[in-house]
Amino acid sequence: MLFQRINRGDPEKIFLICRNDEASAAWIKGSGIAWQADGTRDGVDVVKLATAAKSSLLVGIADSAIAAGEYGLVQCYGLRTDAVINQSGTASNGNGAVGDIMVPWTASTGFSGAAAGAVTGFLPNIVLMQTVASSTALTTTTGSVFLRCM
Repeated sequence: MLFQRINRGDPEKIFLICRNDEASAAWIKGSGIAWQADGTRDGVDVVKLATAAKSSLLVGIADSAIAAGEYGLVQCYGLRTDAVINQSGTASNGNGAVGDIMVPWTASTGFSGAAAGAVTGFLPNIVLMQTVASSTALTTTTGSVFLRCM
C-alpha cells in the first residue's frame, strides 16, 4: 500500500499496487477495478468492474490507464476527482447530489448514483462529492467521489 504524505492542502489517499489481469484490455483511468479471484494470483491480480458478479470484489478506482499484464495503482481510499460516473443516475431525469451512494455500473466499468438510503445491498464505499446533471442518454462523465474501500 502507498499512503500519500499528510499535508494540509491535499486530502489523504491510499493506493494499492495491482496487476491488470485483463486478456487484452487496458484499464480506463477513473474506472472501477475488482479483484480477480481465480486462484492464481489472488490479492494481486485485478480486472475491470465489468460484471455484476464482480461488484462485491470492488478494490477501488484505477489511477491511470494501465495495459494488460502490467502493474499500476488502484486508489482505495480518499477523494477522487475523475471517477467514471453514469450521468443518468438511477433514472434518465435523476440528477446526482452530494452524498448519494454510488453503486457499480458495469456497462461502463464506472459508477451510478442512487439516493442516499436507497441502497441496501451495498455499503457506502463510494459516495458522490458533487452535483452531477442528468442526461437522457446513457452517457458518462467524470466527477468527484470519496472512496472507502479498505
